[in-house]
Amino acid sequence: MNGFSVRNLFFGVLVFLGILLPPASQATEVLALPDAPPPISLVTLIEDPNPNYNHVRGARKISELNNLEAALTTSFTINYLPNGADPYNIGDNCIAWPAEAQAAFGSAVNIWASKLNSAVPIVIDACWANNLPRGVLGHSGALSLVKDFTNAPRPGTYYQSALANALAGSRIGASVDIYIAYSNSFAWYFETDGNPPDNQMDFVSVVAHEITHGLGFSGSMKVAAGQGSWGRSGYPLAYDRFAVNSSDQQLLNTAVYPNPSATLAAALTGGGVYFNGTSASAANGGTRVKLYAPDPWSGGSSYSHLDYSTYSNSENALMVYALSHGRAIHDPGPVTMGLLKDLGWPASTYTLTFLSGSNGTISGNTGQTISRGNSSTAVTALPDAGYHFVDWTGTSGFVTTSSNPLTVGNVTADMTISANFAIIPSGSIVINNGATTTSNPTVTLSLTAVGATFMQFLLDKATAWTRLEPYLSSKTV
Repeated sequence: MNGFSVRNLFFGVLVFLGILLPPASQATEVLALPDAPPPISLVTLIEDPNPNYNHVRGARKISELNNLEAALTTSFTINYLPNGADPYNIGDNCIAWPAEAQAAFGSAVNIWASKLNSAVPIVIDACWANNLPRGVLGHSGALSLVKDFTNAPRPGTYYQSALANALAGSRIGASVDIYIAYSNSFAWYFETDGNPPDNQMDFVSVVAHEITHGLGFSGSMKVAAGQGSWGRSGYPLAYDRFAVNSSDQQLLNTAVYPNPSATLAAALTGGGVYFNGTSASAANGGTRVKLYAPDPWSGGSSYSHLDYSTYSNSENALMVYALSHGRAIHDPGPVTMGLLKDLGWPASTYTLTFLSGSNGTISGNTGQTISRGNSSTAVTALPDAGYHFVDWTGTSGFVTTSSNPLTVGNVTADMTISANFAIIPSGSIVINNGATTTSNPTVTLSLTAVGATFMQFLLDKATAWTRLEPYLSSKTV
């Protein structure tokens, strides 16, 4: 993408093997990019030079996506910049926004509003520009970076303000988080049904893409005059922390890649750069996520996108560097969601997986996606014949319980919850009061089934067994 070249934006201080970084300051530091050289760095999305290559998978309607998501968990404020505006001295010539473009922008925002979890509204300044470079659909970048704030995942690391605010629980960056500009020179498709004709660009897809960069999907690595470098004021961005080569060596490791150096430049243009976060890799089938690293370096596109050849024809295509006419992508895809989770974004939804132990089954939805703080639908443990339900046990702080049916409330983490069963013991109790007369005293016996209501009580009155009542939990005879 040709938007904020996040590679010039964020830097962090983490102690990696061989990494020589400045000591981390524990005081919160906000770096307002338009006021701090170099100026704001933009990551771009361009018109696909290979339009027939990735025009394969259709997109779902925004309305369908929203129906699958619970209530929106993050709010956005969009400032549509007026004619003649250029508040950050980027050089974009903003003109009046078309009403249909604003409507499509608002719908695209909901893609992210239902997938992020932030108590702090995300504020975007949006420009409808008439002078973006030829082939550039849009560009974007964060307006401030923050490090060493409350709840920062890593010390000495810059985070885009939208993410920093979400983690801190309050606004600590600039009053506006993201700047985005879109070109007015394309034949745009402003509908939200995911079905653009072959001669139009899907505006919703482009909006969703550029917002993602402002959320943190961008780093500070760059190549200029044969030298590769990274950092902002000596610190990396969160994204940079996960960048590795094909041998899993950190690109921030200055023992391997001096900063700056031709060695780092060769790595960044050698086609072997990966994002090695746990969640992103898990979403990628357990392997590292390949990033776009062409030779020569392509400013605004290299490094801060997924690899085009690997992902452009997949469900993760939203974050490749180019989009073709007639192509709509209305979902970030699991790799991008995993990448943002690695960066630190709190989840807005969680997965509850209910498993049945041996000798029983579960009735109800065993794989549920629950919005943060909400409750699951009820599931019921059903023991096999001869067994009884014991309890539910689970991960991520789940408290063992024998409640059945089970509803899990206030969900704030992914959980795997198992139903446990045990065999029903069998046997008999013989009661003989030893009396030899017909005036036998009354004998009272109280029996209670342990663990379930599937116990039967039978009484032998010397002539035959008599079933008292079927499937009782207790009985006095």
